[in-house]
Amino acid sequence: MTNFASPIWVLGQVQSRLQFQWPLPTWWFGLIAVVLAITIVTIVKSSHATILQKSTLLTCRLLAMMVLVVMLPGWSLLQEKTGKPKLIVLVDTSLSMEYPDKHSLKPLMPLANWVFDPHGIDPILMLDEAQGDVIVDLVRMELSHAFLNGDLSMSGPAIKDQQQRFPLMGALKGVEDEYDIHLYGVNDVVKPLTYRENGSVDVNADLTVVPRSAIGTGILEVLRRHRGQSMAGIVLLTDGRVNRGASLKQAGEVARQASVPLIIPQVFGRSDAKDFELVQPNAPISVFVDEPAVFEIDVLRHGNLESELQIPFQVSDGESDYVIHAEFQPGKRETQLSMKYVSSEPGPKTLQVEHLSENGDSWGHPAYSYFAKRSHEFQFEVKDDAVNVLLIEESPRFEYRALEDLFQRATNKAGRKKFDVSSVLGSVAPQLAQENPNVYSVIPKDKDWLFGFDVIVIGDVSPQLLNLELQEMLVEYVVQRGGGLAMLAGEQYLPLS
Repeated sequence: MTNFASPIWVLGQVQSRLQFQWPLPTWWFGLIAVVLAITIVTIVKSSHATILQKSTLLTCRLLAMMVLVVMLPGWSLLQEKTGKPKLIVLVDTSLSMEYPDKHSLKPLMPLANWVFDPHGIDPILMLDEAQGDVIVDLVRMELSHAFLNGDLSMSGPAIKDQQQRFPLMGALKGVEDEYDIHLYGVNDVVKPLTYRENGSVDVNADLTVVPRSAIGTGILEVLRRHRGQSMAGIVLLTDGRVNRGASLKQAGEVARQASVPLIIPQVFGRSDAKDFELVQPNAPISVFVDEPAVFEIDVLRHGNLESELQIPFQVSDGESDYVIHAEFQPGKRETQLSMKYVSSEPGPKTLQVEHLSENGDSWGHPAYSYFAKRSHEFQFEVKDDAVNVLLIEESPRFEYRALEDLFQRATNKAGRKKFDVSSVLGSVAPQLAQENPNVYSVIPKDKDWLFGFDVIVIGDVSPQLLNLELQEMLVEYVVQRGGGLAMLAGEQYLPLS
């Protein structure tokens, strides 16, 4: 007897399957197929019936066989209860979570039982006495504890069976009724959190508080650990400070592709401590001698935004230093530093921008100093050589002549040419190509020669001039060499042919 079962639908936590039992051995399928084939051949070769009669008889035989096949097995509908979807709770235990923030008390009232009761504070009484809102200082890790433990202390012994799960007693209380909860702590590593016998969760167990934060990498790691499993989402108890591994943006994109939502309760607030960091550098990777280049980087400030602020920075290129200021108007959170640089010597260069500390300056909380990036180095190459450009055309049409003339006339301030131009013209006479070393009648099948160009511009060329072998070389030129490739379509060949 052979059993067959296939999922039909999944509704909630119940999976329904339609199952049937075949009363005959599997080899009977082959016998039925042979009988069916003989029947079809016999009917088709019959000379005493018309085509209509043959078709009708054949249809009836096939329907009868199908009814027999369907009726033989015993059918049954099975319903099975499936497991709960998993809800991952990822708790940031890095040093920045020890940073205290200022919070308005009223929005925290839904968390009052878990935030203030352990400290014996009555928030309602505080609001009544103030006759308005109250600003309170809370450490970010305390809010994380409020989501998990409530007023339970973590002084009890750790449980022996790490697979045992206790109900959460904090603001996430009750979610285990619908989800299978998995708790992890993360700083620069990811580890499951330790449970205590009283039901509390030890956020800092086995994870030393360190200044390294890899939340993005932590998200990727738990996605890897639970790959192929039903995941309802990932709850992130973090302030979002990342200075190691993958960024939150990268991890969020991977989670989005996996259809796993990220849920991020706010566990950080406002701080009056002035602080800033350098973000989003923008600069060329190469510049030319005597050509001015612009290097930019944004300055993002934290803390009280209501005041006007100037932050001094020292810019150094190894030969000279100067000071610029990032200026913030009241309410402005971000501004940009822009630096111009001109070099008279070729070679690798470094342009450094660094916060210029002044006497008595106090920037941020000590925990933040590990995270705030207050200096940046731009590394780039200063080139003296002209850019090697190859123009590939079937004939010297107007677009080709205009582009070649533009490249030939381009010079820098010192009068040196910016571009060295070579051309491949399919219609040029071979003797003319021999007279001009920068003009070719065919494309040499030499990878080293092709890889010597910085940019290749392909015009209106025929398949004979740019055959499949050369096209594959161009792919390698872009992928391996990293060369620039531009297309300039025409009316005869490209892109029609």
